[in-house]
Amino acid sequence: MLQHGGVSITINPRPQEMEETALLSEDTVHHVYEPAQALKGLELFHFALHEELKFIGPLRCRKVKPGLFWGTFDVSAIIIQNIAEPFPEDKPIEKAAFDEQFIEFGFWLGDEQTDTPSFFILPYPFIYKDLNTSLLEPEGAYYNSQVSEFFLPVSALMNSLYSSEFVQRFFQISFDILAEELKWKGHEYYKKPLLMKSQPTMKRKN
Repeated sequence: MLQHGGVSITINPRPQEMEETALLSEDTVHHVYEPAQALKGLELFHFALHEELKFIGPLRCRKVKPGLFWGTFDVSAIIIQNIAEPFPEDKPIEKAAFDEQFIEFGFWLGDEQTDTPSFFILPYPFIYKDLNTSLLEPEGAYYNSQVSEFFLPVSALMNSLYSSEFVQRFFQISFDILAEELKWKGHEYYKKPLLMKSQPTMKRKN
């Protein structure tokens, strides 16, 4: 489809950041395609993209719009504070990725330890203490101090008419908790709305 649209691409067949070492073109074990599951996964990523943009878009701050990170296969947006925080270990990827204080808002499908699709919020510098509180919403959201992340499993949103509202509350409350923990000054200003009138919408012609 991409080539048909004039987009030329190549695929690197060597797995990266994975235990598997066989080239994708030679791997006869993991070649699986389930159309229904693939479509469901794509819908989840679209939902996550929409919710992250909805939260981060109006904020008055330095930020990175949602993107797909292939290494961990998550869709994430980032709010960055102008505070230097060099990574303490000599690791080339981390040295570049963890250079300033930030809060990441993401969605991933899980791994061996957390085998469930979830929204997550990660602070840097990492905070390895219990931040669970009765203020945290919605039900099912929690903070894992061992990995320094808030989690909201997608299963907690199933069959709810308020899924988007729940995700937005999860983002907002968790951000407020972490911004206070990191002692970010002026973060309340981020939420100040723009001083502009609502714009008229164009009516679609039949």
